[in-house]
Amino acid sequence: MTTEPQALIAEAHSMGVHLEVENGRLLASPAGKLPEPLKAKLRERKPDVIRLLADIPLNPQLSESAARMQDADIRVAVYVTETDAGMVVADRLLHGEAQARLVWEEGGIVWTGDEMLSYVSLSPSDRRLFRDLKSIHRGISSGLA
Repeated sequence: MTTEPQALIAEAHSMGVHLEVENGRLLASPAGKLPEPLKAKLRERKPDVIRLLADIPLNPQLSESAARMQDADIRVAVYVTETDAGMVVADRLLHGEAQARLVWEEGGIVWTGDEMLSYVSLSPSDRRLFRDLKSIHRGISSGLA
């Protein structure tokens, strides 16, 4: 049985750990105080915890879709190129780390289901920042991901 996001937030707080959402990412401070079982529960319910902390209503179908993508290790590759006619955006589905690494080497940006779910809850300026950071830090992940 999965734990409710409110209970996870309360459990972290009782341990002296502050959870917050920054640029669509779930952060814990100090992160070293979180025991592994609680980290695992937070990962499992991350979209719901983020939504609750950010107080963002979210379509349950989006959350379910992101969870299915995470479970199947499916990611989305996005390629953005500029031409004389303007910007061209192309995308494709990936499966697994090996395909993701190839996309990063080709200059694409790889998005996980959780990242895409977080992205849709951001303001337009935060979305630009998130996209810029993703393009700069290809293949690097941190936080509770």
